[in-house]
Amino acid sequence: MSRKNSRASLLIRAAWLGVGFLFAGACAALGPELIYQLASRSVVAVQAVDSASQIMARGSGVVMHKDLLVTNCHVIARGKSFYVSYAKKRLPARLVAYDAMHDLCALEARDQGAQPARIGDTKGLRVGHRSTS
Repeated sequence: MSRKNSRASLLIRAAWLGVGFLFAGACAALGPELIYQLASRSVVAVQAVDSASQIMARGSGVVMHKDLLVTNCHVIARGKSFYVSYAKKRLPARLVAYDAMHDLCALEARDQGAQPARIGDTKGLRVGHRSTS
């Protein structure tokens, strides 16, 4: 299951290169509250459960494409099954790719309803620009 799915691999690479650059450039003029409001539309809750349906771990993920999201591998490592929650919906998810070296895993969760994150362009950033993290 490593990097077979090329779309998932691209999403993992994009996440590794800069989920921190979400909305980059445009954020220079936005306040922290608005940045949170925009970014939170792309964030889902992730649960890993064991074979007895007991929750083993919880974390978050960022939707990078319609049905694909990226989360940390350590969140799902002990789980047998995975679930994604967004807007009071809890849906099954499946592992489609991983990058253990960078602790990033791509999950597929159909129809979860979150908006894919918009990756910004850092070309306009300059030393001294304000940033929010």
